[in-house]
Amino acid sequence: LPQDNVITQGTWWETKHDNAFSKQNRDEQHYSLVSVEEDAAKHLGLSLGSLFTLDIQGVPLTAKVASIRKVDWSSFSMNFFMIFEPSALEGAPFTAIATARIPKSLEQPLQQAIVETMPNVTA
Repeated sequence: LPQDNVITQGTWWETKHDNAFSKQNRDEQHYSLVSVEEDAAKHLGLSLGSLFTLDIQGVPLTAKVASIRKVDWSSFSMNFFMIFEPSALEGAPFTAIATARIPKSLEQPLQQAIVETMPNVTA
């Protein structure tokens, strides 16, 4: 659970399930667990135990709401409206993100080094 998040309903998962992204196509009773930010849950009409289906580049993934969380958006940490259990999206197309805190004088050299090494990365 990210440090700027507080579970208000339900529980955070304790263990890692099998690879849900590919398993779900074989076993309709297996649902990936997801924690949803409270305002997003309200807006989408989701509550604890709700099932909903996402389309991940043409592949349907049905998830079950395991928890609702309050997020401190003012922290400027990497926060998300939905957090899936580990391995839920294993095998799915993805984009990786990262943040780094470095002295101002090193920002430009770091950006240049990243672009030279990995030209498909954006800053």
